[in-house]
Parts: sequence; structure tokens; C-alpha cells
Amino acid sequence: MPGVDALWFNANHLPNAHADAYVAWLDVMGVRGAMLRSLPVSANFVFKLHVTALEERTAGIHLYPVMDGVYVVTPDRDEMRTFLSAVYTRLAICLTTTAQHEHRFLPKCAVAHGPVIHGSDVNPAASAVFQRTTDNERYKDSVLLGMPMVYAAQCEPLAPPFGVYVHASAPDFLEPQERKQSHVWWHWFEPGQSQEAQDLRNALPLYFDWCDARAGAIDYDPARIRVHRAQSEQYLVDA
Repeated sequence: MPGVDALWFNANHLPNAHADAYVAWLDVMGVRGAMLRSLPVSANFVFKLHVTALEERTAGIHLYPVMDGVYVVTPDRDEMRTFLSAVYTRLAICLTTTAQHEHRFLPKCAVAHGPVIHGSDVNPAASAVFQRTTDNERYKDSVLLGMPMVYAAQCEPLAPPFGVYVHASAPDFLEPQERKQSHVWWHWFEPGQSQEAQDLRNALPLYFDWCDARAGAIDYDPARIRVHRAQSEQYLVDA
């Protein structure tokens, strides 16, 4: 089209070293159905997740929000474990202290490991558009690239509600003693020492009962309810 500049991006301005990092995809289950029912309710779910992530973020944690979820990135395994534990603890309190089931929501998460490129590390000279305005450069900085993003997103459906699934690319995310119990699930709580996890274990069966009784109305497949109920029971059995 006349008068329209050709698209141009110079990949030579990508950083030379692609740093390895742990990447977690943390999101809210069932947002599609919640959003169709009520915009304020679904907004509560989404923004409570993002507010919690922001409040628990530490210096080495990078957050990349994507609507109902957030990519969490850090090269430090222990920092990721601490972050996820803190986020899940607060979200567990959120669920157990919310009286009405329709105002409760379930998060889930998967963790992978591998090389990533942060948009902030891409030289603005890669495109004249990035150099045009400060807002354009900030937009670039909000982009994340890398295989572990794909792995984490692909594995997230395998995570139990309020749980963390560990992709094969991140075997060291689990301590040796933790691997005696599982090689795919990481527990954000110390068994027998987390009141929040114990309260959650007691509250979730009642929540799934409520969902089961209204499965059609809330667009929650009864078969998936059974799967999620079983997963949550197994995940929290030693809480």
C-alpha cells in the first residue's frame, strides 16, 4: 500500500546470550465462564491474582501479565519457589475467607526451565518503531520469548487446582526428598505445617459440591469437576 512503511525488525539486535531461567505460567481457572456470567466477578478473580503477584514480587522476579494469568520469570530456583509459596498461601486465604462460593476462584501453575529473551534486553535499534516514543519502548519491554513459556503453558492443564506442575525441563526444581513423593507436582506448603493448606483441603470439597450442583449454569463440565476434585484431594492429602 502506498505510504505505508514496510515491517522491519533486525534480529541481530537480540541479546547474544540467552539466559536460562525458570518460567512459571500462573493463571485463574474458568475465567471464560466467569466473564460470560459477570464482568465484575471475573475482574475480581483476575485482578486479585495480579495484585497478589505484584505484592509478592521480589527483586529478581519478572512478571509478564497476560489477561487472566501471568508469566513469572527468574534465574533463581529458590526465589521462584518462595514466590509461588507466598502467592498460593495468600490465594488460599482468599478462598477460605470468602463466604460465597460464586466469589471463589482456583489458580493453577506450571514451571519450566530454559533460555529466554526479555524484551528489555532487546536493543531499541532493532526497530525504528521502538525508538519513536518512550511508550513504544516500554511496549517492547513487556514482551518475553523462549521455549519455557511454551512448556509451562502446555503443562498448566496438567496441574491440580491450587497446585504446581513441573515440566521435564526443570527437574532440579524439586529437592531430592520431594522427588520421593512426586516427580511432576511441587507442593508450595510444608506437610503438616501449613494451616492455610489444611483450611484449603477442608474448603475445596464444599466448593466442588457447589460447582457440581450448578455445572451447566456455570459452564463447568461435570467430568472436569470430577478430575479437578480428585487432583485437589491428592495434592492436599498430606497438608
